[in-house]
Amino acid sequence: MDLSKKKYIRASVESIDDVLSNHHFYCVFLLKRTVYWFQSGRNLWVNTPKFAERLEFGAYGYQLKMGANIFLVEKFLFNSLSKIQEIVEAANLGVDYKFDTVEYLIEMELKKCVMHEDGMTYRDYPVKSGYLMFGVHGVSVSDSFTSMCGITGLHKLLK
Repeated sequence: MDLSKKKYIRASVESIDDVLSNHHFYCVFLLKRTVYWFQSGRNLWVNTPKFAERLEFGAYGYQLKMGANIFLVEKFLFNSLSKIQEIVEAANLGVDYKFDTVEYLIEMELKKCVMHEDGMTYRDYPVKSGYLMFGVHGVSVSDSFTSMCGITGLHKLLK
């Protein structure tokens, strides 16, 4: 393994520790980067960073109520970090992951982080046009992946 890859692995481990230590900050960050409003008349998605101000604490940690469903942002953060930690540990052993594979794994974690207001957690919340849809609002799958890669430095380890 080359020296630069070891440097990226070390930086990713440190970033994961930072995120775990500052999870409220990163939950707000994720919401600001990933929540959108769909304007059907113009067929346009508009980022809604102010939704992060509606962050509340619930049974699964920090969450955002969106109509009859609740996006469990802290659960997504921790589940994704766990997956990313596995990928970083594998990279340390010389295993390379492809970009598409990791994007799929993060999407699978995202789809498990929606709860109906009656307390039922979905195992596989549907994705429509690249978003977890909640009425006219949605959580971007690609922005969720990009954000998690950015805050952990994972993108430097992917092929």
